[in-house]
Amino acid sequence: MLKKEPKYRKTLTEKQLRLLKLIYKFRFVSVPLLAEVLGRNKSSVYENLYVLVGQGFVEKRYNGSFRLAHIPAIYCLDTKGIKLLRNEEHKLSDMALRNMYKNKRMNLEYINKCLQALEIFSAFKRHYGDTFSIFSRFELSCQAPIKLDTSSILERTYLSV
Repeated sequence: MLKKEPKYRKTLTEKQLRLLKLIYKFRFVSVPLLAEVLGRNKSSVYENLYVLVGQGFVEKRYNGSFRLAHIPAIYCLDTKGIKLLRNEEHKLSDMALRNMYKNKRMNLEYINKCLQALEIFSAFKRHYGDTFSIFSRFELSCQAPIKLDTSSILERTYLSV
């Protein structure tokens, strides 16, 4: 069955761009962790990811063994999402984005490490609110780290993933 692509798509919204940048920040994410970090319910996060997966910006990893182990689906940037973020206006590290093309070959151990980094970020955010910012190794390699709703940064914590 051929999937018919529309001739015209709306441009990405700020929420969708923020979601793509958050996936860039942690490389691999899951719906429950994203919902906790963003302070939204899981269904709205899933809907946003569903649209991004359908448009080819995000890749979804899920198989039957995940269901048996109660592991949520894992999302990462797909080729189209990487190309979008390589655009000049986003000022993200070109080298880090080139490494994202290897996402499809990453083993589950590395993916779990990235998910743990997101869990740590979520725990810090729950405990300290918006009084801090964590920069991933990818962000440190670019000129302007991504800030996620931090009104005033009191501490800077560096997390190597």
